[in-house]
Amino acid sequence: GLWTLIRRSALLPIMIVIILQGILRDGITTWMPTYINDRYHLGTSVSILTTAVLPLFSIISVMAANAVQKRIASEVTVASLMFAAGFAAAAGLRLFFSSSPALPVICMALVTGCMHGVNTMLISRLPRHFAPYGRVSSVSGVLNTFTYVGSALSTYGIAAVSDRWGWLTTVTLWGGVALAGTLLCALCIRRWNRFASVPAGE
Repeated sequence: GLWTLIRRSALLPIMIVIILQGILRDGITTWMPTYINDRYHLGTSVSILTTAVLPLFSIISVMAANAVQKRIASEVTVASLMFAAGFAAAAGLRLFFSSSPALPVICMALVTGCMHGVNTMLISRLPRHFAPYGRVSSVSGVLNTFTYVGSALSTYGIAAVSDRWGWLTTVTLWGGVALAGTLLCALCIRRWNRFASVPAGE
């Protein structure tokens, strides 16, 4: 049954990881122009234009994740590495909070790019391991749902945090989310690898 597969494969914590990547990926993409405008007063048009760098970093990150996955094989391990890279970029964003716009923009682009890499591993590639059980579509649909949960949380949550406590707290929160995702992925690696290596029916 699907619930048995979810328990055996560590999908429950992976679902939480997917929520976290949705918060970072869609949250930063949505609120980046507001952040730039509020912090640097560059105007709405220029602030929106800064998001043009996001697709480039996303493509590079997805290509990097696929290249690493060819060597490591484990999707959850690759996702953990991408989350760790995202955490490093979020830490850089916190470090360069008071600098000129260029470095924060690059750091935010790196975070969102890494989350696209996580999304590729956990949403696009991970469900194929459920093919022997006839559950690829079910698992893919469930995991996609949690991406949208993260997106919805970021839409309202980031606005609430930034309005109440400011952007410095928000940036710090992004780093905390990235760190939580890294640790959760790392905790799932052994259990997921054991599940992925066992043929169906055993």
